[in-house]
Amino acid sequence: MSNPLFQVRDLLRRRGMATSAQLAAELRLPSGVVDDMLAHWGRRGMVAEVGASASGHCASGGSRGCSSCGQCAAASTPATLYHWRDPDSRTGSPVTTLRLIPV
Repeated sequence: MSNPLFQVRDLLRRRGMATSAQLAAELRLPSGVVDDMLAHWGRRGMVAEVGASASGHCASGGSRGCSSCGQCAAASTPATLYHWRDPDSRTGSPVTTLRLIPV
């Protein structure tokens, strides 16, 4: 069995955007484990939360029933979507670019 950290990473990369519940169901992992993995990737700057705004509109463009996740219509409040971020778009990336200086 592969590491849940990388299972969540790989699935979210493929899907681009998903809820924690969707990831947990597809990977057959407890929701708490998926939440912990998303928090880890969030601290690394690789995952961004795409939550509902105060107007109740999902950040993916829908209005309490967006077709991208199907979770908003079933819940009293819209589900939080998680988006895998392109490494080039991150600010404060932990990756450092090294510059070689001729000796």
